[in-house]
Amino acid sequence: MKNLKSGILACALLFGASSSMYAQQAEAAQTQEIKTNEVKAESVKVMDQDAKKQEVSMKELPASVVENIKTNYAEAKFVSAVKHLGADGEAKAYEVVLNQGGKEMTLKYDAKGMPAKK
Repeated sequence: MKNLKSGILACALLFGASSSMYAQQAEAAQTQEIKTNEVKAESVKVMDQDAKKQEVSMKELPASVVENIKTNYAEAKFVSAVKHLGADGEAKAYEVVLNQGGKEMTLKYDAKGMPAKK
């Protein structure tokens, strides 16, 4: 009878220990899922910021930007340009990438097309 009681007690202890370990593993998995969801949410925020950029052609740039490029970078070749949009959908800034002598450079302009202050 004593062995039966010891056996039952041992089973109860093992069941309790395994239940505790299972609960810890479940909690760790839930914590990992929360962290993963936080990373996904952060990724969405970054994508939303990128959505506020619009690639434009040289013809779509403000005349003052084009004039500045023609005057100061006559030898450079146009590579690309991006218009940064505000929440209202209006242009807030421009970035223009030029290639001069095999070297790329990025020029930044404000909403009015004036060179951005560094």
